[in-house]
Amino acid sequence: MSLSATEAKVVARLRTMAPELRELLGRLVGTSSHTADHEGVNRVGLEVERELMISGLRVGAFVTGRSGQHMIARHPASTGHRLLLLGHLDTVHPRADEDPTLSADPTRPGILLGPGAADMKGGLVVMLAAIRALALEGQLEGRALSVLLSADEETGSPTARDLIAQEAEDHHLCLVFECGRDLGGGRSSFVVRRRGMMRSTLRIEGIEAHSGVDKAAGVSALLDAAHRVIALEALDDESSGQAVNVGVLRSGTAPNTVPGEALLEIDARFDDPDAGDSLQAAIRAVCTRPGPEQGRARRQAVLDFREGPRHEPMATSAAMQRMADRIVLWGRDLGLELVPEARGGASDGNIAAAHGCPTIDGLGSVGGRIHSAEEWVDESSLVDRAALCALTMMRFYEL
Repeated sequence: MSLSATEAKVVARLRTMAPELRELLGRLVGTSSHTADHEGVNRVGLEVERELMISGLRVGAFVTGRSGQHMIARHPASTGHRLLLLGHLDTVHPRADEDPTLSADPTRPGILLGPGAADMKGGLVVMLAAIRALALEGQLEGRALSVLLSADEETGSPTARDLIAQEAEDHHLCLVFECGRDLGGGRSSFVVRRRGMMRSTLRIEGIEAHSGVDKAAGVSALLDAAHRVIALEALDDESSGQAVNVGVLRSGTAPNTVPGEALLEIDARFDDPDAGDSLQAAIRAVCTRPGPEQGRARRQAVLDFREGPRHEPMATSAAMQRMADRIVLWGRDLGLELVPEARGGASDGNIAAAHGCPTIDGLGSVGGRIHSAEEWVDESSLVDRAALCALTMMRFYEL
C-alpha cells in the first residue's frame, strides 16, 4: 500500500519540521520534571499545553494535591472512532542529579543526549508533531481525539490511575508514546505486551544502642531487613517471568550505632494476574512475618508494610494483534522496519489495556539507556515516528 496524496502531504510537512522538533525537545529536556518536582512537571505541562492549543485542542488540567497536574486535551467529535494518545510529563531524574541540557553525542552522529530525552520527552515531541501536522493539513476535522498525560507515571501513576481507566473505557484505541528500541539493521521496535508490576514498602523500627557500650540493648532494624532482602530476592523465578527486586535499602546513622530504622522499597514483575496474586501474597508473607529476636530482651523489630500501585500485565489481545500487524505494514509505506515486542517494564499502557482499550505502546522516539545519565534519543526518529503516528491516526479513523 502506498501513501495517498493527503498522507504524502502530511509526511512532507513533518520533514520540514525537523529543526523545530529538535528545538522543542531541547526545551522539554531543559525543564527538570522529576516526579516529586511538581512545579517542574507543571512547567513541562505548560509547554505541551501551548503546542496542543496551537493545534486546536481544548486543554485542561486535573489537580490532585499529591502530584503535579495531569493534563487532558480533546478534539471532540460526535461520531466515529475515538482515539486516545497516552503519555507522561514526569521523569526519574532528580534536579540535583541531572544536567538538563540536550546535547549531541560526540561519538555517534545523529544521537542526542539528555535526561528524559527518550523517557519520554522525545515521545511527547513525536505525539505533538503528529497532531500539529494533521491539524495543519485539515486531517483532524471531525475526528474524536483525546490526549492524556499523567504527572506521576514514573511512580506507578498512583493519582492518575482512575483517570486513565476512565478514559480507556471511553475510547476505541490507545497509542502510548514510551520509547521504541533500536534493534540494529535499520529496525526498531514498538510494544504489544508488558509484564505486570507492583510496588511495596516495608519500614522496620528497631531500637538504637551504642555498639561498643551496650549493643545487647539494641534491636537492629538492618539485621531484620537483611533477612527479608534475602527472602524477597529468593522469590525470583526467571522461567515463569516472575521477578522481585529490593531496589532501595536505607538504614543506619553511624558505624558504632545499632540501626534503629530501615526502609525497603520493593519492585515485583509478573506475567499474568494469577501469578501476580501469588507473588503479592508471598511478598506480603515475607514482609509481615515476625523477625529474629534480638538483644538481651529478645525483642523483635516493629514492621509497617504498605502495598503500593499494581499494574496488571498488558496482554496482546486479538484486536491489538490486528492493529500491530497493520502498523508494521503502514511503517513499510514510510520506509520503516518495525518489530512488535514484549517488554518487561510497565507503563500507563498496562492500565489502559486492563480496562478494555486495545493498546499499542512504544510508539515514541527511538532511544535507549533510559533512567540513566546516558539517556539518548535518535534525532531522525522524531520525524520518522511522528510520521508513523500521523499515518496510524489517519488510517485508524478510516477503518
